[in-house]
Amino acid sequence: MKYREHVMNELFHRLANPLIKMAPFKRKVIKVIIDSCIIFISFQLAYFLRFDWDIPAIYAKQIVCGGLTLMAFTIAAFIRLGAYSDFWVYWSLRDLKKLVVGHTVIAALVFLINISFDLFVVPRSVWLIYWFLSVFFFSINRLIGRTILEMYRNEKKVCKRLLLVGAGNAGQMLVWQILKDQSNRYEIIGLIDDDPLKLNRTIHGFEINGNSKEICRIAKEKAAEIIIIAIPSANSQQMQKIVTECEKSGLEFRTVPSPREILDGRVSINRLRTVNIEDLIGREKSVLNEDSIRDLIENNVIMVTGAAGSIGSQLCREITWFNPSKLIAVDKDENKIFYLGLELKDECAFKGIVAHVNNRFKMKVVLSQYKPVVIFHAAAYKHVPCMEDCPEEAITNNLLSTMVISNLAVEAGVKTFIQVSTDKAVNPTNMMGVSKRLCELYVRSLNNLGKCRFISVRFGNVIGSVGSVFTIFEKQIKENGPVTVTDPEMTRFFMSITEACKLVLESATLDDGGQTYILNMDKPIKIMDMARQMIKLSGFEPEKDIKIKVIGTRPGEKMHEVLWYSYEIVKRTSNSSIFTVKTEVELPEDFYIKIESILECASFMKIKSMIKLIMDVVPEYQPFSDTLERVEIRENNSRVSDKKALSDPIPLIIK
Repeated sequence: MKYREHVMNELFHRLANPLIKMAPFKRKVIKVIIDSCIIFISFQLAYFLRFDWDIPAIYAKQIVCGGLTLMAFTIAAFIRLGAYSDFWVYWSLRDLKKLVVGHTVIAALVFLINISFDLFVVPRSVWLIYWFLSVFFFSINRLIGRTILEMYRNEKKVCKRLLLVGAGNAGQMLVWQILKDQSNRYEIIGLIDDDPLKLNRTIHGFEINGNSKEICRIAKEKAAEIIIIAIPSANSQQMQKIVTECEKSGLEFRTVPSPREILDGRVSINRLRTVNIEDLIGREKSVLNEDSIRDLIENNVIMVTGAAGSIGSQLCREITWFNPSKLIAVDKDENKIFYLGLELKDECAFKGIVAHVNNRFKMKVVLSQYKPVVIFHAAAYKHVPCMEDCPEEAITNNLLSTMVISNLAVEAGVKTFIQVSTDKAVNPTNMMGVSKRLCELYVRSLNNLGKCRFISVRFGNVIGSVGSVFTIFEKQIKENGPVTVTDPEMTRFFMSITEACKLVLESATLDDGGQTYILNMDKPIKIMDMARQMIKLSGFEPEKDIKIKVIGTRPGEKMHEVLWYSYEIVKRTSNSSIFTVKTEVELPEDFYIKIESILECASFMKIKSMIKLIMDVVPEYQPFSDTLERVEIRENNSRVSDKKALSDPIPLIIK
């Protein structure tokens, strides 16, 4: 059998080679000759079919003369319309439509000319039969040409056997792209889809063989070499199940691009990528009210603090899509502001400002000079263990910066102020979380002091931020482990940084000020599960190839985060990915006095007093006992005997 196939392949290539390698002009001549024969033969055959193979003598001369005339008119028109410039290897249904329309017009014109000048005696039924026959033979001719070219090209390359998961729009687009793009190295051997109505049906000639639970079995039966997941609309749970089945098969697997690229029609075999952790956490599925965001941003001056950070820089990128008149990016990191400016300078009028946000005089100058309409305040320290070691910095940076820029926003007539918060602000156990809770309370208190709308947006961890658990895991996996997990039962909320920033933008357009919005983070996920999944996605086996080491919780860390307080009433907004919370808790009458006292304690590093004051303002704050012990030891070691030294100015010149 193999010898016979080999002989047939050799014969095929010997016959096809001269045609494939023929010069383009010669190939066009052959196409013209073939079409000429089709026209002439179709015209003759139409007569034979019309008269049941017994043509009257009166039509004998008409057959030849009429056929030659029709052939001349049609071929001349085809050449003029460029019918022989097409690549037949890409001949499709669209080309068939063009051929049918063009040929119909030409045949109709010849028919009208004939009856107008009475050139030949041709029964009208012959014209109709001729039209059907010629279109049929034209189509068959081009399909044969395409098939020969495809067979020739496919025989010349080694193709990976591809099993496609997903028979929806993305899957169909990908199948068609594979079929028409001859540079690809894939042979589709079957499709998989969870829709029972699609089972055993075909797409472009390829059968849907089963559902995602049968990936491993079908891949083995069909000797697949690679699996492609073409379900961009799948949620995280669906993706996890599919990825698990793909992992069981032991085969390489990839996925299609994002839904935005699917909508743009940019699905391509060349755009396939490996499945990453974002696919398993949650897909980019939020639907935004872009008109509202554009009304907020377009032709307005927008300011972003903490613009060099993970959230701030992504906010800047998203803002540029809505054409601000100027984007003011403020951060104390000179290098990152410089490179962000290089990235965005062609996207909008970008102005990078190197400054610390708690510098009131500098911020006042910036606001009076550029007059921003909207401020996104993302500047903050975020690493919990670092802030537990330096609690005064969490207050002087996070709280003081928020107070400075929000107070100036009221003075400068800013219309909207958005404070970026965190789930760690809910029932906080660490200084970073409680500092952000104080920020939430402070901006809420300012909402009625002027025309500025003050909004807080609260959400959990984002994937891809600097220093996030995923960044740490990636580095540890590259170094062959171990991957360190604080506790096997610890959970966190996760969201892609892109989706989070888009939802922050939309939150700024909702309702009046004084609101706290919460982004829909779905269900919390175990850090241990994420560690295992990242190791698998990197092509390793957890515990076998790369060890997972449990190191214990770090200072200030909770086992589980929540997104709202028990007394907060949570309601949906017009966007299903954004909630709003209503609280009945009133601020204490001496709120501002205590805030000033907290800042004073922080500036003089009186940490015990600072914590006591914070607990008066945020009674839900419950620091860990070891945090209080470290504070006690630190204050005892650093106590200055001469109290006057604390208030003495530091000389500018040391003599």
